[in-house]
Amino acid sequence: MSSVLDALGAELCQEDPGACAAVIQDGRVIAQTCNGRSDLSTGTPNTPGTVFPIASLSKPLTALTVLKLVADGRLDLDGRVGHYLPHYDGEGSSARVRHLLTHTSGIPNFYLLAGFLDGPVRRHHTSQQIMDVFAPLPLQFEPGTRYGYSNSGYRLLDIIIEAVTHRPFAAALDEQVFAPAGMHASRVLDDQVAVDDRATGYQPDGDGWRSPSPISWSIPGGAGGVASTLDDFASFDRALWSMSLCDQRVLDLMAAPTSLQSGRTEGIGMGWVCTSYRGERILSFAGGITGFASFYCHLPDSGTSVVILGNRTDLKVYDLARSILDDIVPPVEPRRHDPLATASSIWDGAYADTLQTVRLAARGSEYELHDGSVVRQLRHLDASMLVDVADDAIWVRLHDEQPRAITVGYPLTWFTGYRDEASSPS
Repeated sequence: MSSVLDALGAELCQEDPGACAAVIQDGRVIAQTCNGRSDLSTGTPNTPGTVFPIASLSKPLTALTVLKLVADGRLDLDGRVGHYLPHYDGEGSSARVRHLLTHTSGIPNFYLLAGFLDGPVRRHHTSQQIMDVFAPLPLQFEPGTRYGYSNSGYRLLDIIIEAVTHRPFAAALDEQVFAPAGMHASRVLDDQVAVDDRATGYQPDGDGWRSPSPISWSIPGGAGGVASTLDDFASFDRALWSMSLCDQRVLDLMAAPTSLQSGRTEGIGMGWVCTSYRGERILSFAGGITGFASFYCHLPDSGTSVVILGNRTDLKVYDLARSILDDIVPPVEPRRHDPLATASSIWDGAYADTLQTVRLAARGSEYELHDGSVVRQLRHLDASMLVDVADDAIWVRLHDEQPRAITVGYPLTWFTGYRDEASSPS
């Protein structure tokens, strides 16, 4: 196992920004590596104690705090946002806590609003000012009817945590997660508080590197404002899965796929993305924010976990994690295509969720999936399932509903896109 991490580390120049990665088995680190510099100006190396902003990997920690408060009877999963936040004046006040946890609230993602990343993201905001950014906007869909990734929902969750605990979110997270898990270096970042051993974030700039323009840490909160270390995530892993941090009911809620009102399920629990790789169940989450990238996954059936934390925006955490998992999870027989199936043009069109868009087109016995700059060739595995001819860990599930929808699955992540009817065959 260490040879796999060593090989991954060799891909990162020691003089560049880099990453730390670890493989954990039953709560014990069995292999780890740290490469590159946490600060190019000082030459300080990345270490297991380097503090990295973990961006959206904060969300499972926020979700865990909410679910522990639910277990204590201080929150209700079916309680409405408006009940806990009567000053939140928006259509989203009708959404329930469970909708916020599972990204099924329909509340628009404020990070994606036009112009927000061009200036407002760098200015200090109070929680009320954050809510005022998205509260006036109409819902993108009725709560519980679709999945739509939303940082807004997780910002509302940290404000709800403050409302029911009567404590700042940072203090509540420390009480519910950091302190009992032994995560002594982890924290919610604050513009006014310097953090020892914190990495500097970088992005490629020609043949070198530059630090992106900083954001205000008042912005992400429970959606992405936590910083942590490789050592702390090992402690978190040990405490969570040994159930010293919460009970089995909480773990089950975090890991159970979500049922939509239509009855269809999506691979998102109350905190974890739910996928599988080579037949092995995987719970995971990834994060990316100016200059940083992060990833964590846990394989419940084998008790194995993988953590990756880095201080460079170009770190391909999914590819790195898959390389590690290839050495952990035994290979399986390739999935066989249906040789008699033909592609149908009724599925042609552009499919989008709140973050991305792909285009599907029938081409004889195959489909073309235009996925960013990549064109994938897909064939039927069965009537509703397509697989990538070159990599059968990439698949598409066809959902015969209105509007038509497809779920695109990749190793360790997925998204469901709904068809733009203007792009579909008439």
